[in-house]
Amino acid sequence: MKELIDIGFSPIAAMLIAALVVLAGVIRKIYTTAETRREEMEKRILEDREKWHGETRSQLNEAMQRIAAGEARHDECEKDRDKLHGEVGSLRDRVTRFERCSKGAECPMRLP
Repeated sequence: MKELIDIGFSPIAAMLIAALVVLAGVIRKIYTTAETRREEMEKRILEDREKWHGETRSQLNEAMQRIAAGEARHDECEKDRDKLHGEVGSLRDRVTRFERCSKGAECPMRLP
């Protein structure tokens, strides 16, 4: 402050300049602290977002695996169903032939 008075500033002006320098330092400190907090919060938000995306991807992959397994079981059941339909048709034909045998009770094709 003495340097300011020596170069021609009045004591009041020197005090005001000193106060402004201190105020600028305080403002700078507040700004850097706020900036640091903002960066930390942004980093935490990005980490949380990445964690959420990872969990969502994991859940999606599990769901897709369950769907694939379900579709495989469904395809297997469809094949079994088609096979059983064929067997039922074949048995129905045999039963019909056995029931319509013209020889009556002695017919070798007739059901007991």
